Amino acid sequence: MDDKEQTNNFLNRDLSYREYLYSEDEPEEVTETQVVSGEQISLGIQDKTNKNVYKLKRRLQRMERLLEVNPFWNNGLTAFTTIFTISVSAIIGLLIIKYYGQLPFKIPFFYNHTENTWDANYDKSFLLIFPVLVTGFNIIITRLNMLIFSFDRKLVYFISLSLVMVNLLLIIAFVQLLYLTI
Repeated sequence: MDDKEQTNNFLNRDLSYREYLYSEDEPEEVTETQVVSGEQISLGIQDKTNKNVYKLKRRLQRMERLLEVNPFWNNGLTAFTTIFTISVSAIIGLLIIKYYGQLPFKIPFFYNHTENTWDANYDKSFLLIFPVLVTGFNIIITRLNMLIFSFDRKLVYFISLSLVMVNLLLIIAFVQLLYLTI
């Protein structure tokens, strides 16, 4: 075996080790114990029902490690904003589900200043789409924050505070809207 062939074998071995380290495949598991001597009994040690649970557990641990390293999530404000926006979307969805049967057919969304009345222009089925729109808006703003964070952290803090305020006002307005119609 010449030097070039030895180098190629070494590089291929090193590449396969790197592939093993960074692959998302599961490590090989022992399905039964190996017989060391004639007296040892072979017992199966792999449980098929727990395999998916452990796979999910490993993926969650890998995601947790990535989030711990990322400075975006180490900031308390961005984590609070994310949890708060998820909570607001869930609260709005639950309120719609709870009071949907009690709502009138037309929902007043806009106030008419000339007549001093509420304009009931929208069908109540629009409220079913509302939590999805709020969640989509929050996801877009959070993704925008993640992209901006690397070069302007103060802007991300301001956007996060603004998002918390907008969601707080949104939940107050939605509760008032339900109070007016029920």
